[in-house]
Amino acid sequence: MIAADRKGVVLDSTLTASQARISPEVKHILTNILKEAFVVVYHQFFYRVDFGPGVHPQLHIVSHDMYCNCALEMDCAALVAVKIYLRDGGEPATIPNPGYFPAAPHFCPVCGARTRYDPGLSSHHRGIGWLCSKQGVVHYWQHQGMVPRVVCPT
Repeated sequence: MIAADRKGVVLDSTLTASQARISPEVKHILTNILKEAFVVVYHQFFYRVDFGPGVHPQLHIVSHDMYCNCALEMDCAALVAVKIYLRDGGEPATIPNPGYFPAAPHFCPVCGARTRYDPGLSSHHRGIGWLCSKQGVVHYWQHQGMVPRVVCPT
């Protein structure tokens, strides 16, 4: 079931956190990988997880809201590594101020649809611009308009 060659372990859809809950073999492999994981805060709002040279991809970037930059996103073992790091007293990443996005959100904060990066909406004060897959720029600006009401309610 799990393929490992002389190059090491490949984190893919067969080696995920959810698979570890149902497969003792996957759990064993991930437990060993997690023992070697090195986690640090990266660029203030992220965590960098280094699994070492025997794991591919070796480096993962996890956002403050627990999404990995790899294809596994929320099911990546890097999230487990970050949770262990925090449980053991590691420094937490900074949570950005409301309305500021250090990266495009994975899901629209207005409707929950997927989003994508839009460089035209990026700014120094708002961070990375994004578009909602259902409503485009409308939900971006709707969310930005909601922020002052959340931060400073009347």
